[in-house]
Amino acid sequence: MPDNNKVVMAEVNCREPGSRELSKIHQAGAGGWPTLKFFNKETGAQGANYVQKTKQKVCDEMKVPSMVASWIEEVGGLSVDLSAPSPSAPAGDAKKQSPAGAEL
Repeated sequence: MPDNNKVVMAEVNCREPGSRELSKIHQAGAGGWPTLKFFNKETGAQGANYVQKTKQKVCDEMKVPSMVASWIEEVGGLSVDLSAPSPSAPAGDAKKQSPAGAEL
């Protein structure tokens, strides 16, 4: 995340052979795609699912930087500035700037 090394976003492709077990453990796709999970001290390694805030699809909801920032603040208690693209993600690459933080 820009300006905050306490937030890590990751993506898991459930179609990859090495990811199938992880996908089963976290019930990827059980509530639709993408499955977004977060992990913090309260959830432990089991994690918890993202809860939609609007009637939009999750993938559309999480394209809005303010929604992503709000989610990070809600579940992590951290404030992040998403007005600038991540140094590792090209400008306009919504997938890399969205909480794939545990997109399964």
